[in-house]
Order: sequence, then structure tokens, then C-alpha cells
Amino acid sequence: MTKKRITLRELEVLAIDCQATHSNPDKGHVLEIGWVNTRASAVVDVEKIYQDAETFLLKIPRNVEIPKAVLRITGIPHEELKSAQAPKEIWQRLSRTAVRTSVIHFCRYEEPFLRKLHKKYSPKEEFPLSIICTHEIVKRLLPGLPRKSLRAVAGYFGQSLPESRRSLFHVVATALIWRHLVKLLEDTRDIHTFVELQGWLRQPAAHLSNHNRMREYPMTETYRKDLPNLPGVYRMYRSGGDLLYIGKAKSLRQRISSYFRKGSRHPEHILEMLSQARSLDTTVTRSAVEAALLESDEIKRSSPPYNRALQTNEREVLFFSQDLKSSNPQPDKYHSIGLLPSSYYLGALVLLGDVLNGDLRKISQKQVEGILDIPREYLPNRDCFILGVKAFKQEFQKSLLPGLDLVTLMSMGAQFWKEKLEERAAEELAKKEASEAVAKKQTLKEDISDGSEAEEILELKMQESEDKEVVDTWTPERIVKVLKSIIRLGAFQIRRSHWFCRISESTLVWTPLVGDGKERNQIVFKSGAPLFRDPLSHSEMIPIPPGHNKSLYARQKNFDLLVYDRMRVTTTEIRRLIQEGDEVELYLHPGVCLRNEQLKRMLQWV
Repeated sequence: MTKKRITLRELEVLAIDCQATHSNPDKGHVLEIGWVNTRASAVVDVEKIYQDAETFLLKIPRNVEIPKAVLRITGIPHEELKSAQAPKEIWQRLSRTAVRTSVIHFCRYEEPFLRKLHKKYSPKEEFPLSIICTHEIVKRLLPGLPRKSLRAVAGYFGQSLPESRRSLFHVVATALIWRHLVKLLEDTRDIHTFVELQGWLRQPAAHLSNHNRMREYPMTETYRKDLPNLPGVYRMYRSGGDLLYIGKAKSLRQRISSYFRKGSRHPEHILEMLSQARSLDTTVTRSAVEAALLESDEIKRSSPPYNRALQTNEREVLFFSQDLKSSNPQPDKYHSIGLLPSSYYLGALVLLGDVLNGDLRKISQKQVEGILDIPREYLPNRDCFILGVKAFKQEFQKSLLPGLDLVTLMSMGAQFWKEKLEERAAEELAKKEASEAVAKKQTLKEDISDGSEAEEILELKMQESEDKEVVDTWTPERIVKVLKSIIRLGAFQIRRSHWFCRISESTLVWTPLVGDGKERNQIVFKSGAPLFRDPLSHSEMIPIPPGHNKSLYARQKNFDLLVYDRMRVTTTEIRRLIQEGDEVELYLHPGVCLRNEQLKRMLQWV
């Protein structure tokens, strides 16, 4: 029976996916390949599709190093690479499959790699696959869908994909997408056979060239209308009920409307999420601060795939010893520095301390890699790094006399942070002057000469901007800057951890700039947990923080990642309140209250 007579529903196809070491087939090699035999008319059984799928890791040439980014994105562990098989064997296995029609979601990527394998291992034979590109079909059937990646389209049809891009997950998703597309082709285009599909795909699609085409979102307006103009938390769901995203809003109505407004610009991952979102629900809160804290806690509990920040991932809270060389998940008498969410800067600081206090001639490339924490291919050579360390030691010889111990770290870190604050202030001033110069130029009379003051200022600002461009080459001077940033950020993390411990037992009160000013919002923090209470009138007493007498050690014991992120969010929200002009009061103790100006100065350092 020919393809002409077989309906697309009955046509057996091979869903294929490849993962490679590089996007360019001339430079890359197939790292993993998978396929599964499927038919659109078969009963949908996702578990069976997974069982039927075949996936293989392919050996790559010995002189080729797999980029770390590829391993991270694909989620392929080093241990599995040991079981990789010869590409020739796997290609022959694929070539021998009885099914010749294949579906690939983005064949512009996979097909060149498949043809490369064919040319190398069976050049005398005809290329065995007749490929249907599901991405091309989606572009024509769903032109307004914001994103048409495999993950977006699978989600549009209600199928979730794990974060790792393994071929197994992708071939199963491709097989399921094919089933949905076949039904859409029949229902909306009256296309029932392979020949009809080929003819349709050969026809020009005029709308594809229209870059200004309006996006068409799966979520209907039913979910988006009649939302309150109040602060709160919102959650977006896939058609199967899977939670996609949790967000916070000062106004639920305005925030959610902003996603679907014509001309709205969103990051790629948000557009991918909106391509799948079918429904939402909301929770109204007393204030935007409460919404931000509730959002943080909910993200920890649910780990929605499109919330990049505030997820647990592989983060953990650690406490360090005074010499920073030992860490522990819980504080004790020996591990009293912290809490810190990541050991990167402190790990780099330990190595840097060893280098600064040791013999520079014995610096190893492994130490350089550990201190700079960047891929090996981007590291400076050892001689350049040593020259940079020598320059650093010479410039800060007096400060380093006792070595890079904790006291020296905090002192030098504060010095470098102050320099950074001054740089930022100078940059802000330069931006302001440039903006004023532009405004002045626009209002100047036509008879002012080309050599006017405004022209000179603009030229100077442009020249300064060009001078600040960073050349992507390593020099001893650049090494010095990087070492300063490691110390600056390491000290910052320690300083911020103390701040978080302090505000974990506090009372936050703020009076909105907009309003009658008769009520003050309040949140009391006890052991790092927010106690949301009704607003205070001006005649009511402000609650004393219940744990204000707790020692640093007692406060540290209450911390985990959940509490850490709460304090981080609270700090961000205090900044926002001050910027918006609200009157803010932070009570740390019955006799200690920080207000706007004091908080501004404090927040510069944390």
C-alpha cells in the first residue's frame, strides 16, 4: 500500500531527535540520538511510547572535548558517556528500521547531522529517511503562537518536558505532537494523506513573512477579565493542570494584562511559557510586600519550570569556619560565618588566600581555574596570572601584611565596595549630565555653531563610553580587577548574611505615599517567618519584634534556604518602598529603628 493511499492517521512514522556537541554539523558531532516508531491513530499511551523509544549515546573523536554547557543543557552525566557506542553501529541500526518516514521537530538542525552520518557510514546508499518537519507544520497551523520550540509546542498540547534535553524526552514529545498535528491537519486543512501534506508544505505561506503578526495566546480572555486592581500572587497552568509559573503583582489586573498587551516585550522563556498557559488563578494579599513573600515561599514548594529565580535547584545554605576552609549545613561554635547560599566566592577566596600567602612560582593551573571559576578555554595563561597577582600584592602590600584572614577580607572588601559605590555614583552623574546635554542641544537655537558646549559635552561623553569598552583579552591589570571583585563580593556575602540575621527578628512598618496616610502596613518577622497583620492606625503601638533578644547563633539556627530567600525578598521590597517614596520604619529592637535615610545608607552595603 502506498503512502498516497495511507492516511496520516495510519502512517507509521519514526520520531527522531539528536543532541550534538555543536550546532554546526561541520564543527559538531552527534552526542545522543533517539527514535520511536509511532502512529497517530494508536491509543495514546505515554508510558508505552517511553518503553518503545530507543536512545543511544555516540562516541565522539578522542581529540574532541564536549563543552560543559552542552553537558549542562542536555543533562548527560559523565558516567553515562562511558557507555557510548560507535556512531557507525548506531547509524546502521537506524538505517535498518523498516519505517522510512520520519518526523523531526526542527529538521533544519537534525537533518544535516543525520546526512553527515549517512555520508560517512553508508555513502553508496540512498539517504533512508523521508523527513517531515513538525516545526514547519506548526508555523503554518499556529502562526500566532508566541513560540514554536519543541517545549512550547508540547506544552501547548498539554505535554510537559523535563529540564534536561535528553533525546528520550524529545522523541516522546515529538511523537505526541505529531498525533495532535495530524488531527489539526484533518480538521482545519482537510489534509489526510502524506502526498497531500507534502503538497501543502510546498505551497508558499504568505503569513509567514509577516513579522508584525499579532500573537495568539492559548489562554482565553475569560481568565484575564474582571481581575482586581489589588496586590497578590498569580499562577499559570498548562492544559493538563501542570503549574507553569508563579508571579507577584502590585496590581493583578495590570500585571496579567501586561502579558497579553499588543507590543509587549517579554524574555524568551516567558514567551515559551505563554505559548502553553491555558488558565490561571490568583490570591489577593494585603500588600505587594506580602505578595512577594508569598511568591517566594510558593516557588520553593512547587518549583514551577518557568520560575528561574527563587527556586531551590541545587542551592543550599552553608555556614563557614573563621578560616573559610570548612563548611557545615548547620551553625556551630566552629562554623559561625554565614549563612551563605553558595560557596563559590568563599571557595575562590580560600584558594586566593593560599596563592597570596604562598610561593607564586608554585601556582598551578588548577588554582587559577578554581579562583577565576571560568571554563578552561577562557583562562589566562599562568604567566599572565602570576604577573597580575604580583601587581595586586604590590598595590595592597600594607593591607595584606597579616595575610588574607577574615579581618583583612572584610576590611579590604569594604574598601573595594566603597570604590564600587563611588564608580556607580560617577556613572549615574555622567548619565545625568549626558541626558541634560542632549536636552540642552535639542533646545538650542539654530544659529548656535557646531562647536557649541552641548556638542563638546556629547562628544566627551561618547569618547568616555568608548574608552570604557572592555577588550576581551587577559592582562595583569584585568587580573587585579578580578581579584578585587572576588574579595569585594566575598565580603559582601558575609556582610549581607549578618543583615539577614538581624532582620529575621524585626518589625517592618510602612506608610504608603499614595493614600490618606491614616494607616500603616506592618509585617512582624519571627524566626524568619512573616506574621501578616492588619494595618495599624497612627494611634496604635508598633509591635516589638518577638525575637529581638536572640543571639546571632540562635538566629542562624532558624535559617534554611526558605528563610534566606524570604530575607532577600524583604530587603528588595524595602528598597522598592523607599524608592516609591513610602515612609519606612524597620524595628530591630525596642530602642533601635531604622528609617528611610538610614536604610538607604545601610542598603548600599547589603
